[in-house]
Amino acid sequence: MKLSLNWLNDYIDLSGIAAEEIAKQLTMKSAEVEDYEWLFKHFDQVITAKVMKVENHPNSDHLHLATVFDGTKEQTVVCGAPNIAEGQTVAFAPLGTVLPGNFEIKPAKIRGVESCGMICAEDELGLGTDHSGIMVLDPATEIGVPLKKIFNRQDFVIEIENKTINHRPDLWGHYGIAREIRAIFELPWKKELKYTGIKADRVDEKFEIEIKTPRCLHYLGLKVSNLKTAPSPDWMKARLENVGLRPINNIVDIANYVMYEVGHPLHTFDRRDISGNKIVIRDAFEGENFTTLDNVPRVLKSTDAVIADETRSLAIAGVMGGLNSEIKDDTTEIFIESALFSPASVRRTANRLDLRTDAVNRYEKSLWVENCYLAMERIETSPSQLTGSARFSAFPKLISAMKR
Repeated sequence: MKLSLNWLNDYIDLSGIAAEEIAKQLTMKSAEVEDYEWLFKHFDQVITAKVMKVENHPNSDHLHLATVFDGTKEQTVVCGAPNIAEGQTVAFAPLGTVLPGNFEIKPAKIRGVESCGMICAEDELGLGTDHSGIMVLDPATEIGVPLKKIFNRQDFVIEIENKTINHRPDLWGHYGIAREIRAIFELPWKKELKYTGIKADRVDEKFEIEIKTPRCLHYLGLKVSNLKTAPSPDWMKARLENVGLRPINNIVDIANYVMYEVGHPLHTFDRRDISGNKIVIRDAFEGENFTTLDNVPRVLKSTDAVIADETRSLAIAGVMGGLNSEIKDDTTEIFIESALFSPASVRRTANRLDLRTDAVNRYEKSLWVENCYLAMERIETSPSQLTGSARFSAFPKLISAMKR
């Protein structure tokens, strides 16, 4: 599991402690750190610059000579990008810059002309995969400043060896790790997360929750209306990418964000795909066919648990959702699940189906019922991340069951 120092710093002030020391102390006292690295360290060296002039290379029919102003002086760069043009604001790597892949910018003569740096494409900066041309920045961007001031991507990422923390479900989220670091270094809280209560005074549709299997220990549901599916804010996409997750859209991303924050999985369904207004958690039918979100048909057994409506299954409980209820580009209403499932049941199902997911990694560790509520509250109180005029409809009675 990967941990972001920027994220941990939300809860405790780590500014006075060396990042490497945090990794060392976690290994000595809590969980073995397998690796760590500084992300986007080169953003200290790459600076913004303005293209003052573009000329054809005298000894080439496809290269250009670009004169760039880096805030202090003008320099000549040999550039082969087809989209380079006078007046652009660009990302300029001066001599001595070390880009991803340990690629150092060194003095070089290209077709007889000395190039004093490099104007970077998106993929050369680690910001994406586009190599069709140089990355052009907003013309209002300040000239001569390091990219770390433009893109909030620099981070120290710690990778924890998962086998070490199998017995510690509290260490499967940034908040739990922050609590551990707080104890190690005797730090005060900067932001402490506490469950204060889910709002239940704006109900426009009542759902019934029926638990018909002992494999489900606790279940909460929440319907959210008037949403617009859109890309997540850049800061959220950056955090998810830094810990190894691929941003998808605001609705899916915020569920993943909360899971990586408090360590409790959530699942979101498109409300249109739920028949009626009843959620049933039951055992699967022996031989039941079900296609998961990864578009793989699966054959279930009666020892598996599913989330269903009154007509069909919608998810394999604690493992993975179904393709038949995934969030889509035009989704405007969702049903959010925050639940507890039998750790042994989740582990058996996941192993039999050879389906290891972030949810499985957490559910099989015996999570706390309290975090069902904290995770749901975190997503319920974050309308700014769900683009649109979100109206939350919690149920007047959050029907749940607890098997002891």
